[in-house]
Amino acid sequence: MGLFRRAPRTGRRPSELCGSSGAPGHAVRFISAVGADEPGRAVRDRLRAMGLPDDSVGTSCEFPAGRVTVELGANGDTDFTIHRPAAYDAVAWSEHQWRELRCRDPEWICFGTLAATAACPHRLL
Repeated sequence: MGLFRRAPRTGRRPSELCGSSGAPGHAVRFISAVGADEPGRAVRDRLRAMGLPDDSVGTSCEFPAGRVTVELGANGDTDFTIHRPAAYDAVAWSEHQWRELRCRDPEWICFGTLAATAACPHRLL
């Protein structure tokens, strides 16, 4: 969830790529986790609105939905503050979910850059 001066916005890049990739008929799953909070529910609503199933998105009762504060400087520079820990830092997949993914034999897997910066999602990669 990005917190801009005017209004919060749900995360964009990986979810938009998944949403646009599903349009031509590809089976797409977005692997992440959200908090059991209002921002987490907003992310799930956005995924469903994009036509993406949310069955591969976990819910963390321990951590809130991810949050990034975005500030624009006087000269137009953008400053991002990533608030950690967040639900996507604790992505957990069951062996059953991994078996299902392997059976689908995906042609490619996309992951956001934050997935490589925390131990739990990094192990999933």
